[in-house]
Amino acid sequence: MKIGTVTEIKDNTETRVGLTPQSVKELTAMGHEILVQRGAGTRSQISDEEYRQAGAEMVDNASEVWERVDLMVKVKEPQKKEFQYLREKLTLFTYLHLANPNNKELTIAAIESKGTFIAYETIALEDGTTPLLAPMSEVAGQRIIDIASSYLASPHGIANKIINRIKDMAGKVLIIGGGVVGENSAYSALGRGADVIILELKEEQRIKLAQRLQPLADAFGANLRILESTREILGKELEDSDIIIGSIYIKGARADRLIKTEMLDIMKEGTVIGDVAIDQGGICEFSQITNIKNPSVIVTGPQTGKKIVYLGIPNIPATVGSTATHALNAATREYIKKFAQGGINAVLSDPAFKQGINLAKGYITLEPVAKEHGLEDKFMPLDKAFE
Repeated sequence: MKIGTVTEIKDNTETRVGLTPQSVKELTAMGHEILVQRGAGTRSQISDEEYRQAGAEMVDNASEVWERVDLMVKVKEPQKKEFQYLREKLTLFTYLHLANPNNKELTIAAIESKGTFIAYETIALEDGTTPLLAPMSEVAGQRIIDIASSYLASPHGIANKIINRIKDMAGKVLIIGGGVVGENSAYSALGRGADVIILELKEEQRIKLAQRLQPLADAFGANLRILESTREILGKELEDSDIIIGSIYIKGARADRLIKTEMLDIMKEGTVIGDVAIDQGGICEFSQITNIKNPSVIVTGPQTGKKIVYLGIPNIPATVGSTATHALNAATREYIKKFAQGGINAVLSDPAFKQGINLAKGYITLEPVAKEHGLEDKFMPLDKAFE
């Protein structure tokens, strides 16, 4: 099989790459042909020479890689200038986040191409965990606390303060959603000595979080509360939070918009919102995509005019591209090898892997995506699509 990867072009800020030399080495050893665009790994500190030594063919142009491969392995969803390369006999393996309302044009282009689109983020194990989303969620959860903290402090923000371990001045971090992002945000915030509140719907997950996080809170002298996520509790906790992290993830669907515009009026001026759920449309009514070069916008309370700092970066792990690339490949490698050896039948025979198929043969195979974009007539259950 011919497998390739190209330089990521999203916002000109994406630093990750779809394949590492180790992945190339293992795939070539299995007899597969690997094509890599020159310079694709540069921003992950991977040289062309490392790819060559691993057995890759280095190709000058992205277009040639797209045109020659059977399987394209990427990090982010295709950008508009890449739509032209989507085709019926191509399988794309990447993060897609098609339920994001901003990705309707991509969804239509994918349908029209009749290609096969497998999303890292919707592959799910029997216990509901998402093994290819988890490593980037870990990175994003930790990094968003770093980024939000810099905007809480001068000169970037308004509040001119830090979360810290000073008695009675710790600062409060509110985390909405206790999944992988939320838990890793809590690790980082607790390590700084912050008061951390996690809102989580599932009681079982609240118990697990307490078991894992309370020892850390005790070690750092930090305060930790893990509460059921309700509208009433959310409203109360928003009032005195310094940093708010939106970390909800619903597989294949748009994130719930829990923070309403009028809630800005009850927040403290200078509060920083880190909307990690932006890949799935965001946790706020006013969610909007920002980027690594321009991470923040100021949103204001409709009645009070309070200024709130909003961060909507969709590719937070790209701020640490080298770490993120190697962590991602450690998770994706076995799935890539499985597809390379067995093709689509290997995907369909794996209960976890098959959940990654979002589109195929000109149809959306994940119903929440079809509903989000009003394309119900283009929905076909996965099993029927591959009858």
